[in-house]
Amino acid sequence: MSQFDNRGPPSKRGRMDGYKGPPNAGGVRMLSEQEIDNELSKVNPDIRPNKVILLTVLNAEYPIDVPVVSKVCAPIGGVQKIVIFRRGQIIHAMVEFDSIEQASKAKRNLHGCDIYSGCCTLKVEFSKVGSLDVKKNDDLTWDFVNEPNLMERKPRMERPVLINDGPDNMGGGFDGPGMRGGPIGMGPMGGRGGMAGPGPSRMGNNDTFGGPFNSMSSMMGAINGGMGMGMDDFGPQGGMMGGGRFGPGPSKGAVCILYGLDADHFNCQRVFNLFCQYGNIRKVMFLKSKEGTAMMEMDEPGQVESILENMMHAEMFGQKVRVDWSKKDSITNVINPYKLKDGSESYQSFEGDRNNRFSTPERAAKNRILPPSKYLHFYNVPKLTDSDMENVFSDAGAPTPTNVKWLNNAESKFVSGILEFDSVSEACEALCLLNHHKFKGDSKYPQIMKLCFSMGPRDREREERGGGGGRGGRGGRRNY
Repeated sequence: MSQFDNRGPPSKRGRMDGYKGPPNAGGVRMLSEQEIDNELSKVNPDIRPNKVILLTVLNAEYPIDVPVVSKVCAPIGGVQKIVIFRRGQIIHAMVEFDSIEQASKAKRNLHGCDIYSGCCTLKVEFSKVGSLDVKKNDDLTWDFVNEPNLMERKPRMERPVLINDGPDNMGGGFDGPGMRGGPIGMGPMGGRGGMAGPGPSRMGNNDTFGGPFNSMSSMMGAINGGMGMGMDDFGPQGGMMGGGRFGPGPSKGAVCILYGLDADHFNCQRVFNLFCQYGNIRKVMFLKSKEGTAMMEMDEPGQVESILENMMHAEMFGQKVRVDWSKKDSITNVINPYKLKDGSESYQSFEGDRNNRFSTPERAAKNRILPPSKYLHFYNVPKLTDSDMENVFSDAGAPTPTNVKWLNNAESKFVSGILEFDSVSEACEALCLLNHHKFKGDSKYPQIMKLCFSMGPRDREREERGGGGGRGGRGGRRNY
């Protein structure tokens, strides 16, 4: 048996020893997206498969310990032992599974995933070590064969507290394998009693702990109570992060991450089509290392909140679209974007796009924010028959509405109305594919159809009786 006591693997091999990018707020140098992609491609194919995998955590901005690694690997099953160690600024974790098959599945499904939104990217390889020898169970090593339940550990003994509140920046020195942390609610592991990071950290129960790691009970409270990461086919899943319902504490940016975008149907324009009804979209960028994942920059954080409130777990094209806050303040212009499956570019700027609906206070006031429904309001459409309108959708490969209701009188040149679909997911798909559809006519400029979610008949009746605006709609155009 190979013996590990947190000193790293026993044999050297080509692997990172440090970051070359600019330092973050905690003094740790971070990798760029391109550098992460390059690092993920450097997996040694000559290492024979075995039941131990090596996880390298790239851009580890939050502490990585046994409960976190266990949470990541638990959906695969068969985790026997975990050993976490550090080489320079790089965090590594070795995980031993019951079988080579489970280790292979973990390598296949976890490689290239983010533990938390926008950071802690996993590079997964087979280890040269055939088995792990764990001498004690603590935050860095654990033998699940002898002690399978993390929660059975005795709580850490409380000591007298000298200073109740930690420093404002919560940066703190750090000796352990995790990196810098943030105050409660600042990171992807919010929730009550959540992880506050290294150094003095104030927990949800007003107890203060020092040292590089928080107590196990606090960590598990973070995992079970507010961890902004889930597993769907063992990939990253956006969750509602700490700091209340919508995100990472009081300092929230206007960039969000979208997970679960079906690669055969989504591109930058269709992301814009779906989310433009919640605010002005500046930029959309798909991530090459994570298929079906994109970053989207809005005008302001409040618009991201509207998306989180209304679009979390909306289902379309057979997948649930999940939204999470990004740690980035903005999306950098991409000079050489790659090509998506449909041949379009992976990056697009929508700044100045005339189809943004919140460019002025007057235009913004005409919009009503609503969650997805099986009804779509359409406007700015030339006069058509029901059959012609249905053909517009079927010709584009979109779900066809089951009912069309026209609202404008016969004298209007352009009309509006309501489309009803069989399901909410079909309405979402139709909106993605046909919002901003161009009708070619005699005019030099094509007429652009606008779509948005609408209230159902019962909600409209309730509103007309003075009973409120349905499910969370607010002011502006009557999206019937």
